Amino acid sequence: NIHIEPTTPGEFRPGEMRHLISDITRIRSLGFTPEVDLETGIARYLDWIRAQADVRDYFAEAKSILRSKGIVHQVQKESPQSVP
Repeated sequence: NIHIEPTTPGEFRPGEMRHLISDITRIRSLGFTPEVDLETGIARYLDWIRAQADVRDYFAEAKSILRSKGIVHQVQKESPQSVP
């Protein structure tokens, strides 16, 4: 089993999907059977990422540009009084 803790950077872009949960139960009911299990798929994806050039600088630069243009927003924390 793979256990990865989610990270919450406290930033988002409007319109961006912030939470995603995959569930193939419905498509399995139509007869679909995955050719690759989750663990193998993740392992292949990680192998592919490791084979790529270092992209960290690209993402850091892109994030900096998005911040400067006001596209990346900070999550506003609710005060304890506003939580029902």
